[in-house]
Amino acid sequence: QKTKNELIGKDFREFLSDESYDLVVKRYQDRQKGLSVPSEYDIKIIRADKKIVDIKLSSSVVNFSGKIKTIAHIKSIKYLR
Repeated sequence: QKTKNELIGKDFREFLSDESYDLVVKRYQDRQKGLSVPSEYDIKIIRADKKIVDIKLSSSVVNFSGKIKTIAHIKSIKYLR
């Protein structure tokens, strides 16, 4: 199990399954273009023990000092431990 300090500063895409990586990247690109995409969706992540688990991701776009940024939150984490 990774410690909190080992996770800080990491890009969460490092922990996505290949299928989920492609989905997250596509939705990010579409969101940055101003296209309408679902704000919540299910993805698969890879835990430190290599087990793949399903989580619910919620993402939104914010204007941060004139730059468009995406903020994502994991909403369902019961299988992460």
